[in-house]
Amino acid sequence: MSNTTFTAIAAFLAMMLTCWALSHQPIMAAIICGGIALLAALVIIGNWIFSAYFPAQAALGGVEYLRFREAEMGTKNQPKIIDAKGVEAPTLIDNVGTKNGA
Repeated sequence: MSNTTFTAIAAFLAMMLTCWALSHQPIMAAIICGGIALLAALVIIGNWIFSAYFPAQAALGGVEYLRFREAEMGTKNQPKIIDAKGVEAPTLIDNVGTKNGA
C-alpha cells in the first residue's frame, strides 16, 4: 500500500475515534475532524508533489534511503580487518558415528 492509502486510512480512523469520543460535543468534534482532514490533505498533496518531482524515489517508497542508512550504520565503529588463519570446515559425521561416512 502506498503512503496516500496509509494517510487516508489513518485520517479516517482518527476522525472516527474523534467523533465517537466527542459525540456529546458535535461542534468540537467537527472542528477537530476538519483539522484532521486538512492535515491529511496536506500530507497527500505533499506526497503527490514529491512523486511528481522525484518519481524514482517515490516508486521505491523510501527503500533506497533505508538501505543507505543500514549500510552507513553498519560501517561505523567496525574493528580493523587483520590477517588471520581461516577456520577449517568441520568433518561430517553420518548416523553411525563414523567420520565422512566411511
